[in-house]
Amino acid sequence: MEVLGSLLGQGLYGRLSTSRSNHMLVASWLVFGVVVSTGYRGSLIASLTLPRQPPRPETVEELVTAVERATIEPYGISYKGFFTESDNLVYQDLGRLMHVGIYITEGLTDALTLKRAHVGGRQYLELSVAKYFTRIDGTSPIYIGSDNIIPSTSAWPIPHDAPYKPVLDKTIMSITEAGLYEQWRKLHLEDAGRISRVKQRDELSRNKQDIQPDDGQSKPTRSLTITHVQGPLLLLVLGLAIGSVVLIAEITIVTKYSDMK
Repeated sequence: MEVLGSLLGQGLYGRLSTSRSNHMLVASWLVFGVVVSTGYRGSLIASLTLPRQPPRPETVEELVTAVERATIEPYGISYKGFFTESDNLVYQDLGRLMHVGIYITEGLTDALTLKRAHVGGRQYLELSVAKYFTRIDGTSPIYIGSDNIIPSTSAWPIPHDAPYKPVLDKTIMSITEAGLYEQWRKLHLEDAGRISRVKQRDELSRNKQDIQPDDGQSKPTRSLTITHVQGPLLLLVLGLAIGSVVLIAEITIVTKYSDMK
């Protein structure tokens, strides 16, 4: 305390400590306190506010072991054959799981109620989820995995050897590099989700129903319990234990040094 008081200009001797070790000790203690308190506060806020999600498949390897069927629209017959004949065992399993001819709304609905997944282009999936599977609060019970299985390709049909093709290529490249396409895509998804929420609110108002969670997954904010604050208590006990060990060691060393004299 004397060292800390001296650094703050409130020591008993009225002067600042000139020992570099004291400065390093106090600085280390302050940095440790800031880092631990900030990290624990962030973890505590996340634990109390973020909903708990069960483990879910994100990659192709996790998908083939988690679902019983992967549906795809009629155009996916070529992808099924490609995956089945692939040299990769994971994609072979995916090809055997794929069932062709299921449209996206039906496939996503089955994915909600059954142990299934729907495969398709990422952009089309994102738009369909925003349109048809967005709740009133803006959340969705459906998610899209991190791996891209079906590529999302697009092209502009133009005549062969058209004289304006280089100019068109340059314009498309400029738009893509400037991020305008991604911005347009995000705005389009936001508009689709907003329109879906407005429609649901209008239907509820016509039916004179209160807005309630769809499937009971939305839970009230959890209260702070002793389980959430046991971290600082354990840290306090650990600090007291370390301090006691250091104090006993110091007393032992001082006693032995005095006996030697």
